[in-house]
Amino acid sequence: MMNRFKATWSGARFFVFLFAASMCFGMAPPVWAVTSGEGVAAYERNDFVAALGILGPLAEQGNPEAQFYLGLMYDLGQGVTQSDKESLRLYRSSADQGYPMAQYYLGLMYDNGQGVPQDFTEALRLYRLAGGQGSALAQYHLGFMYENGNGVDKNLQEAAKWYRLAATQGDANGQYALGLLYVDGRGTSEDQVLGYMWVAMAAAAGDTSAAATQRALESKLSSAQVMEAQNLSRKCKDSGYRACER
Repeated sequence: MMNRFKATWSGARFFVFLFAASMCFGMAPPVWAVTSGEGVAAYERNDFVAALGILGPLAEQGNPEAQFYLGLMYDLGQGVTQSDKESLRLYRSSADQGYPMAQYYLGLMYDNGQGVPQDFTEALRLYRLAGGQGSALAQYHLGFMYENGNGVDKNLQEAAKWYRLAATQGDANGQYALGLLYVDGRGTSEDQVLGYMWVAMAAAAGDTSAAATQRALESKLSSAQVMEAQNLSRKCKDSGYRACER
């Protein structure tokens, strides 16, 4: 795996040399003088060869975004041989520089025991770092850990707080989880209408479990309650998730 990676970088390092030389001697920078954003764009169009050529040297230079995306490639085996060891190394370096997605994915590896011993305490710490920077994925996982008491004392109010933060960013998992808390009155006051509203939002985003729950709730609620929930949903979305209460 490493021989393949180094071979791919051999040409890239030549361009790094050209770029450095251009800066020293006042020459125009070569075409290769690209940013991590261009590497991300290559990654997102599934051009993993181009992504590796751009992100690899930048990651080696310490660019946190490049380190995260290169770590993701190793995590998923995209354009490189899958390696938990390399993804952990790259995620950790990026996370230590405060990159929220790297903090989240590193937390996920500790949460699942992927490439490291399972450690809920470390996962919680990393999710907090990412969630505090606005990562909806991390916020949902924080809610899940508080709901289930993974690495922390079970606290349904705290779970509802983190689910709500994820839900109001449009995260379907957070919306469904928050909706269930409202339906059951756990960590929140019981409110079938608000519960239905959040569950229906998650269902509309494609969550099949939420869609099944939505149908079950519709058999229990009156048509007036369903209509109220639908009106609340429109108000919530139109306000950018700022007005989502009754």
